[in-house]
Amino acid sequence: MFRVRLPAAPTILSLALLALFAQTHLAGCSAPTARFQVRLPAEIDVGDIERVAVADFDGLQQSGLLVAAKLTEGIVSNGRFQMFEREKLQDILSEREFSRSDHVDPATAHQLKLAGVDALIFGVVDVYSVDDQTGITKVEKKVSTGEYETVQENDGQGSTREVQKEIVETVLVDRGHVIREGTMGVTFRMASVNTGQIVAIKAETVHFSQKVWEDERQDLPAKEMILESLSREVAQRFLRQIQPQVVMRTARFENNEAAETEVGIKYAKAGLWDKAALSLRSVAVAIPTTASAHYNLGLAYDALGQHGSAADSIERAIQLDPKDRYIQVLAQVRRNAQDTAVLRNQEAGL
Repeated sequence: MFRVRLPAAPTILSLALLALFAQTHLAGCSAPTARFQVRLPAEIDVGDIERVAVADFDGLQQSGLLVAAKLTEGIVSNGRFQMFEREKLQDILSEREFSRSDHVDPATAHQLKLAGVDALIFGVVDVYSVDDQTGITKVEKKVSTGEYETVQENDGQGSTREVQKEIVETVLVDRGHVIREGTMGVTFRMASVNTGQIVAIKAETVHFSQKVWEDERQDLPAKEMILESLSREVAQRFLRQIQPQVVMRTARFENNEAAETEVGIKYAKAGLWDKAALSLRSVAVAIPTTASAHYNLGLAYDALGQHGSAADSIERAIQLDPKDRYIQVLAQVRRNAQDTAVLRNQEAGL
C-alpha cells in the first residue's frame, strides 16, 4: 500500500503530482490478468513412436514400482502415447535384467514388437531416502529480571500516572528443531523396439526440505507423502523430454479509457478468448494511437495461438510507446511461435 502525506492546503500542482503518482504506481499494482493454457513441444522428437510400455524400475523397497506408476499416470493423462498393458508386459520381461543396460536385447525386442509395442521405458532409482536431522537453534526470549521500574503511563483521559513496570531482558536460549529432507534420483531410458537402441535418456534428482521446531514435528508431511510427491515430480521431468506438456501462462492487461477494454478483459478472465479478441480489436480500431489498445489485442491473439497477429499488434504498441514490458512480451510471443512450429512438426511425424 502506498501512503501519501498531503499538505494542509493542497495546491493544484500538488494534486496533479498526486494524480501522476497514482497513475504510475497504483495502477500498476492492480493490472488485470487472465490465465490461459499453452502446449509446449517435447524437448526431443522421438519420431513415430506411438505405443509404449513402462517396465518396473530397479530400486530400493517399492521405489521402482512407485516411479513406474507415476510415469504411467503421466503418459495416460497426456494422451501423446498409447500404453501397453503392464500385466502383459511382465510376462514378456520376466527374469530379464536390463534396467541398467543401454539397449533392449533382441529376444525381448522381438516379443515386444509382436505385441505392437514401439518403445520401452525403463530405468533405475539411484537415490531414495527421507531422513530427519535434529539440531539446536539459538533464539531470543524475554525473561523477567525480578526488578521493577517506575514509568509514566497515559490513563486514557489526557493525563498520566506513575506505575510500576516489570523489567525484562532479552536472552538467547536453545530451541530444538527438526529438518526433514527427502531425495530421489532416477535414471530414465526409452528404447526403440525396432532398433533396440536408446532414443531418450535422462538422469534427474529432486529434493525436499522443511524445517520445524521440535514441538511442531507433527506438522511435517509424512515420509510416504514426500516420496510419492518426489516420484511424481521426477517422472514429470522425464516426461517433458518425450511428450508435449500443458502449462499455464498469465496475460497482464493494461487499462485505458475505452469501456470495451473492460469487456474484453472480462471475456479473457472467463476463458472466452475469441470474444476477448473481438472486443479488444474494436478498441484498437477506435483508438489507434493508444499503445495499450494494441498491446491488449496482442495478448488475446497470443492466447488464441495466433502468434503472427500477436507479434504485429505488440510491435505496433512498441512503435507508439517502447515500454520494457511490451518488448519482453514480444520476445515471449516469438518464442511461443517457435514452440508451436516445433510442436506441429512433432505431431506431423506421427
